[in-house]
Amino acid sequence: MRFYCRENESIISYLANLLYFSITLFFFIFYFFDSVSHSDEVTVGFILATEKEERYKKDKMFFLDEAEKLGMKVFYDHADNSIQRQKELLTNLEAKGIKFLVIQPVDSSLLSSEIQKLYSKGIKIIAYDRIIYDADIDFFVTHDSRMVGIIQAQEAVKYVGDKGNYVILAGGKNHSVAKQITSGNLLVLDKYPGMKRLGIFYHENWDEKESYKTMKELLKKTKNIDVVLANNSSLIRGAIRALEEEGMKNVFTAGADADLENCRLIIKGKQNIDVLKPIEPLARTAARVVYSLSQGRVPQYNEKMNNGKVDVKVILIPVHLVSISTIDEVIIKPGIHSREAIYGK
Repeated sequence: MRFYCRENESIISYLANLLYFSITLFFFIFYFFDSVSHSDEVTVGFILATEKEERYKKDKMFFLDEAEKLGMKVFYDHADNSIQRQKELLTNLEAKGIKFLVIQPVDSSLLSSEIQKLYSKGIKIIAYDRIIYDADIDFFVTHDSRMVGIIQAQEAVKYVGDKGNYVILAGGKNHSVAKQITSGNLLVLDKYPGMKRLGIFYHENWDEKESYKTMKELLKKTKNIDVVLANNSSLIRGAIRALEEEGMKNVFTAGADADLENCRLIIKGKQNIDVLKPIEPLARTAARVVYSLSQGRVPQYNEKMNNGKVDVKVILIPVHLVSISTIDEVIIKPGIHSREAIYGK
């Protein structure tokens, strides 16, 4: 019996030691891999300038969706068009320990010192939609904004011929997209001596209330206007309203973003064209750039652009003409807006 007991005690002791070792090994492996997964986790800050315009809900939705698919953790916010608010958000994100920053600046010229500080700490910087001047940044993902301006101007010349008076309703004066679209306008229109510029008017908030006021003031001075080109859909809506109030129905009008309301204006014959800057490929591409950089890969890019300090790698997302003849193919077929939403039930 004593031998039997000793044998049982030995077995029990062995099993107890084995259980203890197994539990210890389990927790070691769990905590080891848990710590590795957290240290290797791709954390990215995504900051938009605003959510005011219709499109920005899509920027947020598509970026977050792509980031989730790629297994990245995103800290998202927007600055409500306030540069001070955006600076505060950058400070908060730095404290969260992000490794990547995707940012649409409120003002392309007023974030250089904040961005440079983050870059110096090893954070990869991707400018989104709008360039950031005078700072080290790794990538710039944007629409082909110059082509937006070229398309608008080419369609205007087709409509009025090579003679007429035109107005450009631009966004913010220091806004890189506003500069690019406007430069595209001028690249075409400056070739025609008969095309006379009445002015380039800037609107810091890109808002139709601003453009409505601009056009009302201009129309007090002259009604000899043949073309109005706007940097976005909201700005052209304000212009169209002001022109309608003056009974001016034959002015060529062009916007950019292809908001739902503008598509409705096109099919009603109240707006000539808009330019679609598709949000889904822009947002998803930005998320993929982050992921590629996190894996040590350099994504393919279209060109380089000097931002005042460095030559930045640029990825350009194609844009598309929206008119009465293209709206079904460009807008409805890919699901940008539904037929019912545009034409009504």
